[in-house]
Amino acid sequence: MRVHSQADGDGFTRLSIDFAAEKKDRLPALLYRPKTARLAKRPAILALHPTSPLGKHRVTKKRGRPQNPA
Repeated sequence: MRVHSQADGDGFTRLSIDFAAEKKDRLPALLYRPKTARLAKRPAILALHPTSPLGKHRVTKKRGRPQNPA
């Protein structure tokens, strides 16, 4: 996993990352890590998104209101 940038939010840190999905294929992602993550185990959420110009930002609040909140 490579971290490209990070930003602090209210109770979490958002990391812009990429990781190796296949030998020669890296996937970009946003990783939201609770600031209390090291104190106890926490559940994870996988948010799948369409391949639109907004990409992963379509299901986050990074660019305005989420389009398809779960």
